[in-house]
Amino acid sequence: MTEFIRTERADGSIEYVNPRYDELVAQAQELVESVVPEIIPDAELAAAALRTIRRTRNQKLAETDWWANSDVEMSDERRAYRQALRDITNTYSSPDDVVWPIKPA
Repeated sequence: MTEFIRTERADGSIEYVNPRYDELVAQAQELVESVVPEIIPDAELAAAALRTIRRTRNQKLAETDWWANSDVEMSDERRAYRQALRDITNTYSSPDDVVWPIKPA
């Protein structure tokens, strides 16, 4: 168990200090300096961004799959919406830039 040094300040507050503080800070600094940052290739970042767009696109398509049932007449607006969703990965490469089409009623 570590013994802390108890010090009373002039303002009446009490401060507890670990006598090994400087040693612990130095050890932490060594750990930080020994970490080698991982460099993620641009191609991998782009692929991850495209997966994010596809995941959202697939969810939006799944929400409207019932429009394509044989007993439902799909309007031109709905057909255009679903096509715009399918084309979204040809238009955008960053999830932050995507302008999603508005879902018709």
